[in-house]
Amino acid sequence: MRQIFEKNMRILANLLSFCHTLGGKSFQIDLDPGLLTSHIVINAEIPDIDLTKLEEFREALQYPRRRELEQNYWYLGGESELGSNLTLVAAMIDEVSVTYAEGILTVKVSRDES
Repeated sequence: MRQIFEKNMRILANLLSFCHTLGGKSFQIDLDPGLLTSHIVINAEIPDIDLTKLEEFREALQYPRRRELEQNYWYLGGESELGSNLTLVAAMIDEVSVTYAEGILTVKVSRDES
């Protein structure tokens, strides 16, 4: 259970770091570390978002999950302003949704823990 929590925190830290580089001012976080599936939701207030960077963010998180990478490298992902860790985050999640409306960026991710 501890490793599940640590992986979720690593994912959350990387997502928050990248939201900050997009101009995030205020953040609301919902973390539900379930035994079967974990869910993370981040709402970031970003009044003026760079749409090109937003699309790059979406694309980076669409990388398919790679359990073999996750098992060996999840602890390596640190906070990065370059977003290079987003590929590692994507390799650790099963589903992602990124939306932007009325100055709020919403990122929802889920990961199967089995």
